Amino acid sequence: NLTDTSCWAWQPNARLTDNGQREVTVAPVLVMVALGTDITDDDRITSIVDRNSGSVYGKLYVDAVQRRKNHLLIHTRDHQ
Repeated sequence: NLTDTSCWAWQPNARLTDNGQREVTVAPVLVMVALGTDITDDDRITSIVDRNSGSVYGKLYVDAVQRRKNHLLIHTRDHQ
């Protein structure tokens, strides 16, 4: 449980897709956390809340965790 773990989260590229009924925006969320954070590519993120704006990213699957020089970069996809 990573409750109250500080992170940076953003959507770098969004694309429009037609799901048969309407066009929807599909965009992965990238998350940057401190080295040593206990997360694997089998985990899920239930929500990410912005402390300033209150905006929220919903349920996400972790697709990959990349170790960088001074942080972990988490690649996610929508939880469906």
